[in-house]
Amino acid sequence: MDRPTRPYRILLTTWQDFGAGSVQSVQYLAEGLAARGHEVQVACPADGLLGRRLLESGVPVIDFAFRRGWSLRSARSLRRVVESGRFELVDAQESRDRKAAILARSMGPGFPPLVITRRQMTHSSRLQNFIYAKAADRVVAISHGVARDLRARGMRSAAIRVVHTGLDPRRLEPVPEPGELEALRETLGLHPDLPTIGVVARRKDQETLLRAVARLNRPVNVLFAGIERDSRLAAIEGELPSRVQVAYAGFREDVRACWALLDVKVLTTVEEGLSQAILEGMWLGVPVLSAEVGGTPEVVRHGVNGFLFPPSDDEALAALLSLVLDDAELRGRMTGEAHRTVASRFLAEGLVERTEAVYAELLEAAPRSAGA
Repeated sequence: MDRPTRPYRILLTTWQDFGAGSVQSVQYLAEGLAARGHEVQVACPADGLLGRRLLESGVPVIDFAFRRGWSLRSARSLRRVVESGRFELVDAQESRDRKAAILARSMGPGFPPLVITRRQMTHSSRLQNFIYAKAADRVVAISHGVARDLRARGMRSAAIRVVHTGLDPRRLEPVPEPGELEALRETLGLHPDLPTIGVVARRKDQETLLRAVARLNRPVNVLFAGIERDSRLAAIEGELPSRVQVAYAGFREDVRACWALLDVKVLTTVEEGLSQAILEGMWLGVPVLSAEVGGTPEVVRHGVNGFLFPPSDDEALAALLSLVLDDAELRGRMTGEAHRTVASRFLAEGLVERTEAVYAELLEAAPRSAGA
């Protein structure tokens, strides 16, 4: 693995400024690189969630609002930022800033090496993937599943490097006090004597969980953290048996309190690169059941440290929920193995180290760019 021989001057970019696992990953990467001595700045909305978190931790933020699509205005502005900041490398983390960085690089010589990060199973056309691979020096895929999908859609293999998502356990501290948990449970309307099954995620096919719990022959709580009730979910709720209690926590900064209320974590999704929420649940000892999509099987081993089910298959999910809720010994064995999996392979320290190695491939093998 290539290792840096000196500090680098790095610009990370992202248009996202809301609660999402991808935002957490950018935060972990920026803070980790800075802690290793690199000069890191992040171009993102300064007043958004990520911008505020980075400024609080001491990572400089360049206030930047990326426009949708292939925006020449965003590209010109980004080009000025890169030139004035004399950055040695740009790592574009999301779709809008990825397009802006590619256009900015096409505007003339002097643009530093460009890395683009791909977090989701791609919706890009083969033409777009060709453009991305042609314009970028490296393409970071957050799982082998994403890498396979990129290659299947025309991305050249030589450009791709897999760097798994990593968890920073500090995000999950401190442990909430019992009184705080009881107050939150009461506020949400969760029955204290019932098991709580939850999804901690943005809108990701939560309908499947509602249909699954309707099949259970037992009373349960269902907690959705990260979303509010919408018309589609409300329609399904109206058909649920009275033994099922459903609550919505919305987006919360103190996500640790929601995790502490869960007996089982479910990820209902139809596509996923590699979920931060899965890593959080596995680290905290919450049994994890996930749709078998994307990079998820790279962390969740069926029957060993969690369970996998076909996406949108509420019947299969219901059977797994019954199995996990009925077997305390299985839960203990599975969650212990899950914690060990995250500790050994999926921490933020590894994310930073492997990303550094991608940067070193570009910056140690060649002289600094004209923009540096």
